[in-house]
Amino acid sequence: MTRKIKVLGIAPYDGIKTLMESAAASYPSIDLTVFVGDLNRGVEIAKQYMQSSYDVIISRGGTAELIEEMTTIPVVEIQLSVFDIFRSLRLVENFSGRYAVVGFPGISKPARALLDLLGRRTEVRTVHAAGEVKGVLLDLKRKGVVAVLCDTVTVNTAHELGMNAILLTSGAESVQAAFEQSEKISRSYMDIRERNHFLSMILQNQATRVMVFDDQGSLLYSSLEDASDGSLLPMLRSELPACRRSRTHKFFKSADGYLYSVTSRQIVFQERTCIVCYLTRGNAPLSNGRYGITYYNCRETNDLFFNNLFSVSGTYGEIQSAVSAMNRGLLPVMLIGERGTGHMAVADIIYRESGLSDNPLITVDAELLNDKGWNYLTNHYNSPLNDNNNTICFSHLDALGEIRLRQLLTILSDSNLCRRNRVIFSCTEQSRKPLSGLLQKYIETFSCIPLHLPPLRECRKDLPSIASFYLGTLNASLARQIIGFEDEAMALLQEYTWPGNYTQLKRVLNEAALMTDTSYISADSISSLLKQEHAVDDAASVSQASASSPSGAPGASEEASPNTLTLRLDQTMEQMNLAVIEAVISRCGGNQSRAAKELGISRTTMWRMMKRDS
Repeated sequence: MTRKIKVLGIAPYDGIKTLMESAAASYPSIDLTVFVGDLNRGVEIAKQYMQSSYDVIISRGGTAELIEEMTTIPVVEIQLSVFDIFRSLRLVENFSGRYAVVGFPGISKPARALLDLLGRRTEVRTVHAAGEVKGVLLDLKRKGVVAVLCDTVTVNTAHELGMNAILLTSGAESVQAAFEQSEKISRSYMDIRERNHFLSMILQNQATRVMVFDDQGSLLYSSLEDASDGSLLPMLRSELPACRRSRTHKFFKSADGYLYSVTSRQIVFQERTCIVCYLTRGNAPLSNGRYGITYYNCRETNDLFFNNLFSVSGTYGEIQSAVSAMNRGLLPVMLIGERGTGHMAVADIIYRESGLSDNPLITVDAELLNDKGWNYLTNHYNSPLNDNNNTICFSHLDALGEIRLRQLLTILSDSNLCRRNRVIFSCTEQSRKPLSGLLQKYIETFSCIPLHLPPLRECRKDLPSIASFYLGTLNASLARQIIGFEDEAMALLQEYTWPGNYTQLKRVLNEAALMTDTSYISADSISSLLKQEHAVDDAASVSQASASSPSGAPGASEEASPNTLTLRLDQTMEQMNLAVIEAVISRCGGNQSRAAKELGISRTTMWRMMKRDS
């Protein structure tokens, strides 16, 4: 630092002025001007000189407190140390009368701490303004106190009242500490002023939002609130190498549901080349989560995964080594498994443990992708297919239909998407039936690593562990104290075929936990729930058979048979219950008693379930 630090010293008494002048000689970086003035006189001096470009003011006690209230210049108080007070106490040790300590908080607080440490019962009184001093001294005098240890203003008042007074003086070490603190504060303020000038140069571009990175990629400044949350910051950092290759660089990026137009510049600050990003934010044509396209960051997928039953299943452990092997490179992956076997949970694992976990995970759910979403995905300039270095998961790929499957295959191939991003495909198989030729074409074209997800019925030996671990999660979320299953209840769970796999198991366990008021889930509860699941499974089988028959082919009449039920296994339990009940009642000609008997439940239970879903 070339310019000296200008310090204005305001000493409450002559002795401390001498100490300040002596201390300043040891600090060649400090230019000291010192005056003597206590309390209001000290404030007047500060007002007179505060416009003279002083960097810091040094004073003591109540004078420092009053000056600090009326100036924006940093004020450093010469603290009264415990050693200073101890020295004064030694002076008063041989005094035969009662004495007390009186002063502003800078004096009274350390005095009280020392007296407590020494076990002395000396009274300590705190004042906050000069006008309080006389009243405090008169009160002490009435109590028999004839001497006080105090500051300058209290000394004069004590003498007026005929009381003895010893001035609490600061030693050379306290004055030196104040100069050291002044030097540090002044250097910090000078650096802040320089930074403010630097930032004013940046903001001259009048960008609505500005983010500045140093040469190490650390964020120096941001005009955005909570800039560290979401995917914007990792996205900008991933673009910094390109920003450093040219003095100006412009690009478009999507983050957290917004479309950002970004222009970067290089600016030299403190001999470092910084990257300044000017951002213009607009609403992306496709909001996050709409039309089946969703953006996640690593934290969000972590929360989703550990709230999922699949995270406690034995299957996760079995695929862990396969995922680790896959993530040694960035080859595309094809996840193949029945519905409910944890496709997205495995995709989350692959994403979180890959080298691209700092960038977004973008999921494209083909089951939710309507015409608007499809057009955005394939034709919009802000489509995730135009971005780089992300993880993109196409889930339920088999739901696209042949025409769109062929179109997507061509688009991905022509755009080299699998070389620019980590791509995960997910498709649903039917009881180990081979994939269609078109889905096989995806595996061949992009050299996908196929990963088969085993159905729950093949992991029955792990079902006690899976169910028990998940009960722990349910206990925490539902405030229950369930400690397990009756043996017969667990046997029923292991005997069941679980066509809906982990999704179906989670549904049953959730409802069993809600129904149970005892320490163990009973066999009766599981039996009742599995009867409902049987009815749902049978209805779903009828629906699937109908869909595969000529009458269920595309373009056929949409008028359904009275005995046909259209049902999806990913519906909620309540939705499935209602659909099954209505179908059975219809099949029974509206006879609810007969329908309840066929379902294996009472008519009251059936009525309650229908009302709950109405």
